[in-house]
Amino acid sequence: MSLYHLSIILASIIQGANTFPLQPNGRKISITMIEPKNGFLNVIGMPRALLDTDFAKSQYFAFNGLKGIKFDNIFENEKRTRRTTTNSQINLELSYIQAKVTNLDKKSAEYQMGKESKAYSLQFDYVVLATGRHRSPPMSPKSLDIKSFVSEAGEFKQKVEKSDKVSVIGAGAVGIEIAAEIKHSYPEKTVNLIHPYSSFPPEPLSGKFKEYVHSALKDAGINIYLETRVEKELANGNLVTVDGKIIESQFNYWSSGKKNNISMLSKEIQEKYVSEKGNLLTNEHLQLSNVQDTVKNFYCIGDIVEIPVIKTAGWAAKMGRICASNIFSLLLNKEANETLPEKLLKSKNMVLVSGNRDIVSEANSQVEINNVRLVEQYKDYCLSKAMMKLNL
Repeated sequence: MSLYHLSIILASIIQGANTFPLQPNGRKISITMIEPKNGFLNVIGMPRALLDTDFAKSQYFAFNGLKGIKFDNIFENEKRTRRTTTNSQINLELSYIQAKVTNLDKKSAEYQMGKESKAYSLQFDYVVLATGRHRSPPMSPKSLDIKSFVSEAGEFKQKVEKSDKVSVIGAGAVGIEIAAEIKHSYPEKTVNLIHPYSSFPPEPLSGKFKEYVHSALKDAGINIYLETRVEKELANGNLVTVDGKIIESQFNYWSSGKKNNISMLSKEIQEKYVSEKGNLLTNEHLQLSNVQDTVKNFYCIGDIVEIPVIKTAGWAAKMGRICASNIFSLLLNKEANETLPEKLLKSKNMVLVSGNRDIVSEANSQVEINNVRLVEQYKDYCLSKAMMKLNL
């Protein structure tokens, strides 16, 4: 889970709960978060976290240590214990269950805790799905707590340190930033960035932006292979291209694939609301929807949603606020009225940390290198900005 994905929803809901009238029966609004990890991870900083142990420690926050969000109930998966804390939000009961959801339909979620085979069930009136995309580990860590996360990142770092020649296959945003960070951390190593197309990143950005990113990587000393497809990896690490050429390498990170974390969805939802691209279909309010019908209590945000935007953490934050606002409108017997801003839907914005940690950005058709504001924010990969905005 990213720092932005669910924290923005929880923060927005808590704010809304403070203004929500108390129920006549004295019942609180009950919100339960189910998540396998026991904390928030700032995924924006992952490329650097994989190569900097101290930085990795700073990017992970246990749920029970957050300042602005206090859980009333915490169900931890290893010890299977329940810890109750005091929540200052009068109208809200907030719970966290460390578990993996195995089935999700329109009215309930089934989940398993730890290594247990027993399935538990949770009924709900509204649900927000913010599961994101899965990438090759450790970019999508297997770890469930900070100790194992730091260890997993450390294993990646050790593999890089033991290799004189490192290759990253796939020059999407993740591949670009990992290659750049490896070269910055270990300038003496040979770093290859291999991409099957004539330019990168693949998003619909200006030629100028792509040129700046390419130049920054090249200036840093990274070997760039365009229009190059890798057929196989040999036992010694060397890569064989489809045209029979050999790219010498010892350690390879494959950054060429990703998939949405939606396997837990029920058969009905999979069949009716998943696009050909594997994304979830929603309406402008982010409710699960197709041309025939809308599931008004089922919201989706982030990478898993089928929308024509360049998907970033900033977009996930906006979507989280929209979901929270719409849910409260429905609780007040009103219609969902918040929608994705049309102006932003048309914008093409991106920030990449490229070679030599140069910040290459495009916003409102303006391309810059090392914008002063962004340079400051990316000292901790926007963590301070997020923590301040969410009061965490």
